[in-house]
Amino acid sequence: MSQITIDEAMNLGVDAHKAGKTSEADHYYTAILQAMPNHPDANHNKGILIFGLGKHKDALPFFQKAIEVNPSVEQFWVSYIDALVQLDRVNDAKGVIEKARSDGVTQDLIKKMEARLEVKHNDASKAPPQDVINRLIDLYNQGQLESAVDQAQALTLRYPGAFIVWNILGVVNRRLGRIVEASDAFMKVTELNPSYADGFSDLGVTLKAQGKLEEAVENYKKALVIKPDSAQTYNNLGNAFRDQGNLDEAIDAYVKALSLKPDYAI
Repeated sequence: MSQITIDEAMNLGVDAHKAGKTSEADHYYTAILQAMPNHPDANHNKGILIFGLGKHKDALPFFQKAIEVNPSVEQFWVSYIDALVQLDRVNDAKGVIEKARSDGVTQDLIKKMEARLEVKHNDASKAPPQDVINRLIDLYNQGQLESAVDQAQALTLRYPGAFIVWNILGVVNRRLGRIVEASDAFMKVTELNPSYADGFSDLGVTLKAQGKLEEAVENYKKALVIKPDSAQTYNNLGNAFRDQGNLDEAIDAYVKALSLKPDYAI
Protein backbone atom coordinates (compact mmCIF):
# COMPACT_ATOMS: atom_id res chain seq x y z
CA MET A 1 0.00 0.00 0.00
CA SER A 2 3.01 2.33 0.32
CA GLN A 3 3.42 2.78 -3.43
CA ILE A 4 -0.17 3.68 -4.29
CA THR A 5 -2.89 5.56 -2.48
CA ILE A 6 -5.96 4.02 -0.89
CA ASP A 7 -8.14 5.52 -3.62
CA GLU A 8 -5.91 4.11 -6.35
CA ALA A 9 -5.98 0.66 -4.75
CA MET A 10 -9.75 0.87 -4.47
CA ASN A 11 -10.08 1.72 -8.16
CA LEU A 12 -7.80 -1.15 -9.11
CA GLY A 13 -9.82 -3.51 -6.94
CA VAL A 14 -13.09 -2.41 -8.49
CA ASP A 15 -11.68 -2.79 -12.02
CA ALA A 16 -10.43 -6.30 -11.24
CA HIS A 17 -13.76 -7.18 -9.61
CA LYS A 18 -15.73 -6.06 -12.68
CA ALA A 19 -13.40 -8.08 -14.91
CA GLY A 20 -14.06 -11.24 -12.89
CA LYS A 21 -10.50 -11.32 -11.51
CA THR A 22 -11.62 -12.24 -8.01
CA SER A 23 -8.20 -13.07 -6.56
CA GLU A 24 -6.76 -9.77 -7.73
CA ALA A 25 -9.76 -7.82 -6.43
CA ASP A 26 -9.52 -9.57 -3.09
CA HIS A 27 -5.82 -8.67 -2.89
CA TYR A 28 -6.61 -4.96 -3.19
CA TYR A 29 -9.61 -4.98 -0.86
CA THR A 30 -7.68 -6.91 1.78
CA ALA A 31 -4.70 -4.56 1.52
CA ILE A 32 -6.97 -1.56 1.95
CA LEU A 33 -8.64 -3.05 5.01
CA GLN A 34 -5.28 -3.87 6.56
CA ALA A 35 -4.34 -0.22 6.24
CA MET A 36 -7.81 1.15 7.01
CA PRO A 37 -10.10 -1.46 8.64
CA ASN A 38 -13.12 0.85 8.66
CA HIS A 39 -13.00 1.75 4.96
CA PRO A 40 -16.71 1.44 4.07
CA ASP A 41 -16.40 0.81 0.33
CA ALA A 42 -13.66 -1.79 0.75
CA ASN A 43 -15.74 -3.56 3.40
CA HIS A 44 -18.81 -3.54 1.20
CA ASN A 45 -17.01 -4.72 -1.93
CA LYS A 46 -15.12 -7.44 -0.08
CA GLY A 47 -18.47 -8.60 1.28
CA ILE A 48 -19.84 -8.77 -2.26
CA LEU A 49 -16.77 -10.69 -3.39
CA ILE A 50 -16.92 -13.19 -0.54
CA PHE A 51 -20.64 -13.73 -0.97
CA GLY A 52 -20.18 -14.36 -4.68
CA LEU A 53 -17.64 -17.06 -3.84
CA GLY A 54 -20.25 -18.89 -1.79
CA LYS A 55 -18.93 -17.89 1.64
CA HIS A 56 -22.28 -16.45 2.56
CA LYS A 57 -22.09 -16.04 6.30
CA ASP A 58 -18.54 -14.72 6.12
CA ALA A 59 -19.74 -11.80 4.00
CA LEU A 60 -22.21 -10.41 6.55
CA PRO A 61 -19.71 -8.73 8.93
CA PHE A 62 -18.29 -6.73 6.02
CA PHE A 63 -21.74 -5.43 5.08
CA GLN A 64 -22.43 -4.63 8.72
CA LYS A 65 -19.19 -2.69 9.04
CA ALA A 66 -19.88 -0.72 5.86
CA ILE A 67 -23.29 0.31 7.19
CA GLU A 68 -21.89 1.11 10.63
CA VAL A 69 -19.26 3.43 9.15
CA ASN A 70 -21.43 5.05 6.49
CA PRO A 71 -25.17 4.35 6.85
CA SER A 72 -26.01 6.98 4.23
CA VAL A 73 -25.03 4.74 1.30
CA GLU A 74 -28.15 2.99 0.05
CA GLN A 75 -26.32 0.14 -1.68
CA PHE A 76 -24.75 -0.97 1.60
CA TRP A 77 -28.19 -1.57 3.08
CA VAL A 78 -29.53 -3.22 -0.07
CA SER A 79 -26.57 -5.61 -0.28
CA TYR A 80 -27.02 -6.55 3.37
CA ILE A 81 -30.74 -7.23 2.86
CA ASP A 82 -30.02 -9.27 -0.28
CA ALA A 83 -27.46 -11.37 1.60
CA LEU A 84 -29.81 -12.08 4.50
CA VAL A 85 -32.66 -13.05 2.17
CA GLN A 86 -30.44 -15.33 0.11
CA LEU A 87 -29.37 -17.01 3.33
CA ASP A 88 -33.08 -17.58 4.09
CA ARG A 89 -32.78 -15.21 7.03
CA VAL A 90 -35.89 -13.30 6.05
CA ASN A 91 -36.84 -12.44 9.63
CA ASP A 92 -33.37 -11.01 10.21
CA ALA A 93 -33.77 -8.95 7.04
CA LYS A 94 -37.07 -7.60 8.30
CA GLY A 95 -35.38 -6.77 11.60
CA VAL A 96 -32.68 -4.81 9.77
CA ILE A 97 -35.35 -2.86 7.94
CA GLU A 98 -37.07 -2.02 11.22
CA LYS A 99 -33.76 -0.92 12.73
CA ALA A 100 -33.07 1.23 9.69
CA ARG A 101 -36.48 2.81 10.09
CA SER A 102 -35.86 3.55 13.77
CA ASP A 103 -32.43 4.98 12.90
CA GLY A 104 -34.05 7.53 10.62
CA VAL A 105 -33.17 6.07 7.23
CA THR A 106 -35.12 7.72 4.43
CA GLN A 107 -38.51 6.34 3.51
CA ASP A 108 -37.35 5.86 -0.08
CA LEU A 109 -34.59 3.51 1.11
CA ILE A 110 -37.03 1.63 3.34
CA LYS A 111 -39.24 1.07 0.31
CA LYS A 112 -36.27 -0.15 -1.72
CA MET A 113 -35.29 -2.66 0.96
CA GLU A 114 -38.85 -3.90 1.29
CA ALA A 115 -38.98 -4.24 -2.48
CA ARG A 116 -35.85 -6.38 -2.40
CA LEU A 117 -37.60 -8.83 -0.11
CA GLU A 118 -40.44 -9.13 -2.59
CA VAL A 119 -38.17 -9.31 -5.65
CA LYS A 120 -36.00 -12.00 -4.12
CA HIS A 121 -39.04 -14.01 -3.15
CA ASN A 122 -40.43 -13.83 -6.68
CA ASP A 123 -37.09 -14.61 -8.32
CA ALA A 124 -36.47 -17.68 -6.20
CA SER A 125 -38.31 -20.07 -8.51
CA LYS A 126 -37.24 -18.45 -11.79
CA ALA A 127 -34.45 -19.45 -14.12
CA PRO A 128 -32.00 -16.99 -15.67
CA PRO A 129 -32.59 -15.86 -19.27
CA GLN A 130 -31.38 -18.38 -21.81
CA ASP A 131 -28.63 -16.11 -23.08
CA VAL A 132 -27.21 -15.97 -19.54
CA ILE A 133 -27.20 -19.77 -19.37
CA ASN A 134 -25.56 -19.92 -22.80
CA ARG A 135 -22.76 -17.60 -21.72
CA LEU A 136 -22.17 -19.76 -18.66
CA ILE A 137 -21.98 -22.88 -20.81
CA ASP A 138 -19.60 -21.08 -23.19
CA LEU A 139 -17.24 -20.34 -20.29
CA TYR A 140 -17.24 -24.05 -19.44
CA ASN A 141 -16.65 -25.11 -23.04
CA GLN A 142 -13.80 -22.59 -23.37
CA GLY A 143 -12.10 -24.00 -20.29
CA GLN A 144 -12.64 -20.85 -18.21
CA LEU A 145 -13.68 -22.95 -15.26
CA GLU A 146 -12.97 -20.58 -12.40
CA SER A 147 -14.95 -17.83 -14.10
CA ALA A 148 -17.74 -20.32 -14.75
CA VAL A 149 -17.82 -21.24 -11.05
CA ASP A 150 -17.89 -17.59 -9.98
CA GLN A 151 -20.74 -16.75 -12.35
CA ALA A 152 -22.71 -19.88 -11.51
CA GLN A 153 -22.42 -19.14 -7.79
CA ALA A 154 -23.60 -15.60 -8.37
CA LEU A 155 -26.57 -16.90 -10.36
CA THR A 156 -27.54 -19.34 -7.60
CA LEU A 157 -27.89 -16.32 -5.32
CA ARG A 158 -30.07 -14.47 -7.82
CA TYR A 159 -32.03 -17.57 -8.90
CA PRO A 160 -31.78 -20.04 -6.00
CA GLY A 161 -34.58 -22.20 -7.38
CA ALA A 162 -33.06 -22.66 -10.84
CA PHE A 163 -31.90 -26.28 -10.85
CA ILE A 164 -30.13 -25.86 -14.21
CA VAL A 165 -27.69 -23.37 -12.67
CA TRP A 166 -26.94 -25.69 -9.76
CA ASN A 167 -26.40 -28.51 -12.25
CA ILE A 168 -23.86 -26.47 -14.23
CA LEU A 169 -22.13 -25.52 -10.98
CA GLY A 170 -21.88 -29.20 -10.10
CA VAL A 171 -20.48 -30.13 -13.51
CA VAL A 172 -17.84 -27.40 -13.41
CA ASN A 173 -16.78 -28.22 -9.85
CA ARG A 174 -16.50 -31.89 -10.75
CA ARG A 175 -14.24 -31.06 -13.69
CA LEU A 176 -12.11 -28.96 -11.33
CA GLY A 177 -11.81 -31.94 -9.01
CA ARG A 178 -13.86 -30.30 -6.28
CA ILE A 179 -15.91 -33.37 -5.58
CA VAL A 180 -17.53 -32.28 -2.32
CA GLU A 181 -18.65 -28.98 -3.83
CA ALA A 182 -19.95 -30.81 -6.89
CA SER A 183 -21.82 -33.26 -4.70
CA ASP A 184 -23.46 -30.42 -2.78
CA ALA A 185 -24.56 -28.79 -6.03
CA PHE A 186 -26.02 -32.02 -7.44
CA MET A 187 -27.81 -32.63 -4.14
CA LYS A 188 -29.46 -29.25 -4.61
CA VAL A 189 -30.45 -30.26 -8.15
CA THR A 190 -32.27 -33.35 -6.88
CA GLU A 191 -34.05 -31.31 -4.22
CA LEU A 192 -35.23 -28.70 -6.71
CA ASN A 193 -36.15 -31.13 -9.48
CA PRO A 194 -36.76 -34.66 -8.20
CA SER A 195 -37.86 -35.76 -11.67
CA TYR A 196 -34.48 -34.94 -13.26
CA ALA A 197 -32.74 -38.29 -13.64
CA ASP A 198 -29.32 -36.88 -14.50
CA GLY A 199 -29.25 -35.02 -11.20
CA PHE A 200 -29.44 -38.29 -9.26
CA SER A 201 -26.99 -39.98 -11.61
CA ASP A 202 -24.44 -37.16 -11.31
CA LEU A 203 -24.90 -37.13 -7.54
CA GLY A 204 -24.19 -40.86 -7.53
CA VAL A 205 -20.92 -40.31 -9.41
CA THR A 206 -19.69 -37.73 -6.89
CA LEU A 207 -20.77 -39.83 -3.92
CA LYS A 208 -18.91 -42.85 -5.32
CA ALA A 209 -15.82 -40.70 -5.76
CA GLN A 210 -16.02 -39.94 -2.05
CA GLY A 211 -16.27 -43.62 -1.20
CA LYS A 212 -19.93 -43.34 -0.22
CA LEU A 213 -20.93 -46.43 -2.14
CA GLU A 214 -24.26 -47.16 -0.47
CA GLU A 215 -25.47 -43.62 -1.08
CA ALA A 216 -24.19 -43.77 -4.65
CA VAL A 217 -26.14 -46.96 -5.32
CA GLU A 218 -29.27 -45.40 -3.84
CA ASN A 219 -29.03 -42.41 -6.15
CA TYR A 220 -28.27 -44.49 -9.25
CA LYS A 221 -31.41 -46.50 -8.52
CA LYS A 222 -33.46 -43.31 -8.18
CA ALA A 223 -32.12 -42.15 -11.55
CA LEU A 224 -33.10 -45.45 -13.15
CA VAL A 225 -36.65 -45.23 -11.82
CA ILE A 226 -36.98 -41.97 -13.74
CA LYS A 227 -34.88 -42.95 -16.77
CA PRO A 228 -34.77 -46.76 -16.99
CA ASP A 229 -33.10 -46.83 -20.42
CA SER A 230 -29.82 -45.23 -19.34
CA ALA A 231 -26.97 -47.62 -20.13
CA GLN A 232 -24.48 -45.26 -18.52
CA THR A 233 -26.34 -45.23 -15.21
CA TYR A 234 -26.56 -49.03 -15.20
CA ASN A 235 -22.84 -49.18 -15.88
CA ASN A 236 -22.15 -46.75 -13.04
CA LEU A 237 -24.40 -48.80 -10.79
CA GLY A 238 -22.43 -51.91 -11.74
CA ASN A 239 -19.18 -50.16 -10.82
CA ALA A 240 -20.56 -49.19 -7.42
CA PHE A 241 -21.78 -52.74 -6.75
CA ARG A 242 -18.38 -54.09 -7.82
CA ASP A 243 -16.58 -51.79 -5.41
CA GLN A 244 -18.93 -52.93 -2.66
CA GLY A 245 -18.02 -56.52 -3.42
CA ASN A 246 -21.56 -57.30 -4.60
CA LEU A 247 -20.43 -59.07 -7.76
CA ASP A 248 -23.73 -60.71 -8.69
CA GLU A 249 -25.52 -57.36 -8.58
CA ALA A 250 -22.65 -55.79 -10.52
CA ILE A 251 -22.93 -58.40 -13.29
CA ASP A 252 -26.70 -57.90 -13.51
CA ALA A 253 -26.20 -54.15 -13.90
CA TYR A 254 -23.50 -54.60 -16.56
CA VAL A 255 -25.70 -57.03 -18.48
CA LYS A 256 -28.54 -54.52 -18.39
CA ALA A 257 -26.23 -51.77 -19.67
CA LEU A 258 -25.14 -53.99 -22.56
CA SER A 259 -28.72 -54.96 -23.40
CA LEU A 260 -29.57 -51.28 -23.74
CA LYS A 261 -26.41 -50.41 -25.65
CA PRO A 262 -24.57 -53.46 -27.04
CA ASP A 263 -21.46 -51.48 -27.93
CA TYR A 264 -21.15 -49.99 -24.43
CA ALA A 265 -17.56 -50.31 -23.18
CA ILE A 266 -17.51 -51.50 -19.58
